[in-house]
Amino acid sequence: ALVDLLTAVDEPMVFPVHPRTRHKLEGAGLWDELAGHAPLRLVPPVGYLDFTSLLLTARGVPFIYYGEEIGMRHHPMRLAEGRDPVARRYGYVPDWIAHRLSSSGILLNRDECRRPMQWDDGRHGGFSNGDAEPWLSVHPETSVRNVRAQTGDPASILGVYRSLLGLRKGLPALRHGRLELQPESALPRDVLGYRRMTSDAHETVDVLLNFGRRSRRVELTEHEDRAVLRTGSGVTLESAHNVNVR
Repeated sequence: ALVDLLTAVDEPMVFPVHPRTRHKLEGAGLWDELAGHAPLRLVPPVGYLDFTSLLLTARGVPFIYYGEEIGMRHHPMRLAEGRDPVARRYGYVPDWIAHRLSSSGILLNRDECRRPMQWDDGRHGGFSNGDAEPWLSVHPETSVRNVRAQTGDPASILGVYRSLLGLRKGLPALRHGRLELQPESALPRDVLGYRRMTSDAHETVDVLLNFGRRSRRVELTEHEDRAVLRTGSGVTLESAHNVNVR
């Protein structure tokens, strides 16, 4: 599945896409597999902005769990600190075992992904004012990873989210259009490509996502000599028919 490809850092990620994931991409959408109120905050170690681009340009209703728009990360929490009924039920489990289970995707304390939203670098991360203590402790990275720190920076994760949401709002093809995967033979390894198109073919959007670490060249038969959006180092257009995806 695509989630397995996104999190596989020991081996190079190679498409073709898994048949079930291909069906999801072309059909109802991937939102139920890529995001949601999951027990672990999914922050792929490679290609986070490409992951975000996939979530907001594929078919389906994108689900953004609070904090994902700034790259809010998962952080362990002692079972004794949790307010979650599951954490209290398994409070007798030693923390080292709970942390080992968490690394395998089995979370006994769901409050680990429910820490207060990181608004700024102030007291309690701006979640509450004055002496009002939030129900859970803030994330240790709150001082450097917060909304205020990323506001106004178009290259930040928050800036990319806002740009992608703006594109999705302004382009009907990204909201209602059908999705056609680019032929696997036309794409280099690590690159996922698909076309969103309205039913009357009046609007077409090509999406190219490079989940690898190296720049890849893609040849397109129909392409205007411009880039609509760049994430990270982005997409470099060398000519009307060749693009370098980084």
